[in-house]
Amino acid sequence: MRLSTFVLSGAAGGVAFCAAATTQLTVTSYDMLNGMSGTFSFFDSSYNGSGNPAVALSPLSGGVGELTDGIIATSNWNVTPAPYVGWSNRNEPILFRLAPGSLVEQIIVHYDDSNGNGGVSPPLAFHVDWGSGSMQFDVINPPTSAPTFSVLDLPMPVSGDAITLTPIRRTQWYMLSEVQFFGVPTPGAFALLGIGLAAGARRRR
Repeated sequence: MRLSTFVLSGAAGGVAFCAAATTQLTVTSYDMLNGMSGTFSFFDSSYNGSGNPAVALSPLSGGVGELTDGIIATSNWNVTPAPYVGWSNRNEPILFRLAPGSLVEQIIVHYDDSNGNGGVSPPLAFHVDWGSGSMQFDVINPPTSAPTFSVLDLPMPVSGDAITLTPIRRTQWYMLSEVQFFGVPTPGAFALLGIGLAAGARRRR
């Protein structure tokens, strides 16, 4: 199944949108080949799992890093390269694992759009695979030149045990700064929330 996804310009808009969405879910790890070098090094330098985050295309697994650190780029790659992980002439699959029992309803992917400057453009599409199904979201390239994001609404809540996100390149490079997941957290999270609400009610009495 293919869908067209809309994009909104600017990281500030992304923060406002996320606040209105369902609960943000925690990524426990993601696996991929490290980013690549061009004018700058677009590596996942804070990755804390196995592999070498200082080497281009090093296999990274079992950890988390820049793609889930909560830092969303607000400037193009040639102004502030540090928040970006980038790949050239390849469509790099990224396998995300969330807490067991999590159900994912929506994915928001933040990336750069420099209108082709330096060969960097938004992805042409995002392919999402969750094991029992898959979907491709075509990206409409906005006329602006600023970091932006795509909202990928899944057709149903899907298990967060293993979700593969594959950006499909439009031009030579694409640069990702953050990937966020929203949906229903683990049952334990609801239990803790209930305990907290009950404790608050007792204090008010």
